Amino acid sequence: MSDGRAGSRAAFGYITALFFIWGAVTSVNDVLIPAVKSIFSLTDTQGFLTQFAFFLAYGIVSLPAAAIVSRMDPPRAIILALGIMVVGCLLMPVATAVREYGVVLVALFVIASGNTLLQVAANPLSAVLGKPSRSHSRWC
Repeated sequence: MSDGRAGSRAAFGYITALFFIWGAVTSVNDVLIPAVKSIFSLTDTQGFLTQFAFFLAYGIVSLPAAAIVSRMDPPRAIILALGIMVVGCLLMPVATAVREYGVVLVALFVIASGNTLLQVAANPLSAVLGKPSRSHSRWC
């Protein structure tokens, strides 16, 4: 195997790991709802705002994320996306320390914004790794 192909396989492995990371981040919302309901004494409707705040980011951030990816290369956009997600994660302890549900919603929006940028950057990158004729069903 040539070095270029080995590098493409490694890059594709990293991109695949990112797909699993953003899937895991997205699925945590279902577990988070009962926790925030009990911590902040919320009604069911208020508790489901956690998912609304998270998925609202996809609708709002998708087009700006595409603009960001078009201005910088996908690997740097991925690093930026992961940094945004870290900032959102760091807001969670702040939210529990100040006991403000609104800060939790902001943190979720920030995490989902990073997740959205991650998806927008990783999808075209995975398409260019390997043969162009197989980009629609990338296995390698």
